Amino acid sequence: LSYSETNPEFYIKIFMFFTVYAYASRLSSKNCAKKSLYFPQNVLCFLKMLYRRLIMDILVVVDMQKDFISGALGTKEAVGIVPRVAEKIAQAKKAGKTIVFTRDTHHENYLDTQEGKNLPVPHCIENTDGWQLDPALDTAGAMIFDKPSFGSEALVRYLKSLNDLRSAEFVGLCTDICVITNVLSTKCALPELPIAVDSTCCAGVTPQSHENALSAMRMCQIKID
Repeated sequence: LSYSETNPEFYIKIFMFFTVYAYASRLSSKNCAKKSLYFPQNVLCFLKMLYRRLIMDILVVVDMQKDFISGALGTKEAVGIVPRVAEKIAQAKKAGKTIVFTRDTHHENYLDTQEGKNLPVPHCIENTDGWQLDPALDTAGAMIFDKPSFGSEALVRYLKSLNDLRSAEFVGLCTDICVITNVLSTKCALPELPIAVDSTCCAGVTPQSHENALSAMRMCQIKID
């Protein structure tokens, strides 16, 4: 008898080979631009997707909620960035990036809080329509961090837990309040992490405060696109 007929390891290796091939073919047919059953091409595509999962780039979408867009604290600038943020999310998904959202979350006692006393405009009250993320944005499969104030401690803890995190990019509202707070909180917690802000996908309380916040972040070595 030949080696292959007497050694069960041969069959195990053949089984593993075709299992990887079938899995790579299935994934590549769903995710790769060039659909082919040619083995090297499928495996290469599979390895690229595996690499993307091991080396993580993350997009943080900050407070893209109805009350900040067209509701209690909405602005025309906020309305204007919604299509760009939606496209940013779509492109990030295609590139294999991880996408997370923050969601400003207040309660009926908002006016009694420190923030409410300084900004007496009830907004983003939990489970109200204004609290919801804009429906134009694809949130499927994304983590959402509810936060009671400008910054999200849970978001920072999550980012710190990612051993293979390679970069973080921030977009959303408002540039001069919640975006800058979360960006600089991340910078403090992860000083060696490359952090960027897409200014075309952000809006501030006013155009001037938007620009002021971008300048402040730039001075703190945040990449402003």
